[in-house]
Amino acid sequence: MHKTLFLTGAGFAYSWDGLLTKEVTKELISENEIFRMLFRHYESKGYVLNFEELLNIIELLFQKYYGEKFGKTNHDFVPIANVFDVQKDIAHFFELDLKLNEENTHLAISNLYFELIKGVVEIIRKYALSVKDGKHKELNTNLNMFISNANGNNPLRYYTTNYDRLVIDACPDIHFFDGFSVDEITDMDEIKKFRLQETSKILTDRHTNCHYNLHGSIYWDVVRKYSTPNIVCSKNTVVSDFSHYQNFTTLLDSNPKEFQLVSPIITGLQKIQRTNISPFNAMSASFLTDCFECDMWYILGYSFSDPHINNMLRTAMADKNTRPKKIVWVSYDEKNKTKIEQPISILPFRQTFTPQIDLESQDFVCIEEYSFYSEKDGLGLYFGGFSSFLEKEIWKQYK
Repeated sequence: MHKTLFLTGAGFAYSWDGLLTKEVTKELISENEIFRMLFRHYESKGYVLNFEELLNIIELLFQKYYGEKFGKTNHDFVPIANVFDVQKDIAHFFELDLKLNEENTHLAISNLYFELIKGVVEIIRKYALSVKDGKHKELNTNLNMFISNANGNNPLRYYTTNYDRLVIDACPDIHFFDGFSVDEITDMDEIKKFRLQETSKILTDRHTNCHYNLHGSIYWDVVRKYSTPNIVCSKNTVVSDFSHYQNFTTLLDSNPKEFQLVSPIITGLQKIQRTNISPFNAMSASFLTDCFECDMWYILGYSFSDPHINNMLRTAMADKNTRPKKIVWVSYDEKNKTKIEQPISILPFRQTFTPQIDLESQDFVCIEEYSFYSEKDGLGLYFGGFSSFLEKEIWKQYK
C-alpha cells in the first residue's frame, strides 16, 4: 500500500504569515522586561539566544530554586540545586527588580516560564486563527489539491513540529484523526481529551489519515485528574490560559530525582524528556513507525533543528530495505537559493541523509529554477518556498 508521510516545521507555516524562530524571539523579548534582560545579558557575552534557549535558562533557574526549597523533603536530593551556578547579575535582577525573597523565588520563576509559553501561544494564535477566514483562500485551495493528490485513496500520515493545526483548518474536506476523542463524561462537546483508548489507536491504526502535533498545540491544555496531568484538546478555540499552573499541579517527575513543568506545548531544550508524557510519547512512536512504513516523504519547511526527530529519520534511512522510495524537501527560503549546496551546507541535513544518499554527487538534475532531483536516490529539493511549490504544482515533478 502506498503511504505518504508529511513532516512540517516552522517554514511550512511561513506562507500563512507564520513566524520563524528568530522573529518569535524578537517579539517575545520586546514584550517582557525579564526576557529582554536575559537576552541582553547573553548577547553582551557574544551569544544570541533564541526563545527556546531562553526558556531553557528559565526552566533551569526554576529547578534550582524549587530544588533548594523542596529537594530534601519532596525529591530527596535534586542535583541541579547544588551545582547550578546562577550568574550574579541574573540573581541580582531577581532580588531587586522582582523584590523576591527565598520563599517565593521558584514561584516567580515558574510564572515567568509560563509567561513565555503563553507569549508563544499568542504569537501562533495570530496566524493560526486566520487560516479559515478567507485571507489565504487561494493558498488553501492549492494545499487541498496537493494533499488530496498525495493521498489519493491511501492513508495520509501528517506530523508537525508546529503548534497549529493548519492542515486541518485549511483542508476541511479531508478527515484527520488528531489523537483525541470527545470526553463521554463532560457535556462540553467542544472539549476532547486524550484517553488510553487513543494510545492504542495512535500506535496500531496505520490505515487512518492522521494529524499529530509532535510538540503539542495551542489548542491543547493541561488539566489535573487524580495525581496525573492530563492533556485535553479544544475543537475550535485556543484553551490555554495557564492561570491554574501556579500551584504546581502540573509538575511531573522526569529524569530520576528531577522534575519538569508540564505545558501543552513542548519547547525549550528538554524536548526529549517531555516526549515521555502522553500523548506525546504515542505520537512520537507512531512517527518512527511511519518513517519505516511510508514510501513517500514530504519534508516541508523543517530545518532539521530537532535532534530527536532527525534521529528517527536517520534510523529509517539506515535500513535499505525500508527506506522511502522518494523524499522531497522544501525550504521556506525564497532568497535566490538556486544552488544544490544550500541543503548540503546544513550539517543535520547531511547527517540525516548520508551515507545512504550521496549529496555531493553529480546525480542531481536542475528541473527548473529552484528545483533539483536525483532519480538514482529519489531525492527532490526545492528552494523556492512552499507557496510557490503549491502554485506551480512542483510536487508533480516528483511523483
